[in-house]
Amino acid sequence: MTCFGGYDISEGKCVYSPSNTAKPADLGCGLWDWKNGKCLSCSKRWAFNEQNICVPVSNQCNTSEAGLCTSCYKGYDLKDGKCLYSLSNDAKPADLGCGTWSWDEQICLKCSSGWVFNANKVCVPVSDLCKTHGENGDCTSCFKGYDLK
Repeated sequence: MTCFGGYDISEGKCVYSPSNTAKPADLGCGLWDWKNGKCLSCSKRWAFNEQNICVPVSNQCNTSEAGLCTSCYKGYDLKDGKCLYSLSNDAKPADLGCGTWSWDEQICLKCSSGWVFNANKVCVPVSDLCKTHGENGDCTSCFKGYDLK
């Protein structure tokens, strides 16, 4: 129904106003209160620190508080609010193109961007020359100047 200053209503949603030339002082802020000059909520994977400034949360953090990790994903140890690769972890992802690795099952759950599973469920790169590709990574069409062979 109404938006904070610096935002306009568009189709029932508050969106950043194109006429607003002011910039939030907190780069990680997801919702900025222009009238009071403060952040109301941080962006995804950002959290308020003790000074109420949004700071990035490490990708290895399972949970965090005030921007510091309170627990880590498997394969990482918690030290001084940070998740560090565990020295006792001798398991390494066997699939270099894997984006999401299951430490429990020792399998890849999702390939990284630009990679796809092959028939053996191993991530293989898709050629940079492919405009489109099939599920197995084979090109189905090429960018201009290249022929599909």
